[in-house]
Amino acid sequence: VDALMAFKSSLAIPPAADPFFASWDAAAATPCNFTGVTCRGSAVTALSVHDLNVSAESVPFDVLCGSLRSLATLSLPSNALAGTIAGVDACVGLQELTLPFNSFSGDIPDLSPLTGLRTLNLSTNAFSGSFPWSALAAMPGLQALSAGDNPDLTPPSPSRA
Repeated sequence: VDALMAFKSSLAIPPAADPFFASWDAAAATPCNFTGVTCRGSAVTALSVHDLNVSAESVPFDVLCGSLRSLATLSLPSNALAGTIAGVDACVGLQELTLPFNSFSGDIPDLSPLTGLRTLNLSTNAFSGSFPWSALAAMPGLQALSAGDNPDLTPPSPSRA
């Protein structure tokens, strides 16, 4: 519950998104009844916050990933989330990382610890620097990769295209 409440606290929530977060109660014994949260048993396996126009200057990925050890899906598309995605590499159980249509920026960290990743979508943000192409070798099950529409992201060299 604490990690999810830290995530919620990092957000500026517009009135239209209030109903989505109405079930998020810090006094809850379990977050498994929170809207957008999926559990297996008592372990959080998915966090999905889609198209709510919530904003944040920084998302506490380190707190989420450090506390939610069973997290397999982290899906936060089409919001107004900003800052870096540092700490997301600690979500070592992730199978899906979907962060498109936000305002994340800075370097994409080395994602090689995410060995079970099947879907990686970082498109339409403001990432810069080089994509960590070598990390993909650690993800043998990767089926979908999208990192386009990041104008300051260095394109791959022709040998990797």
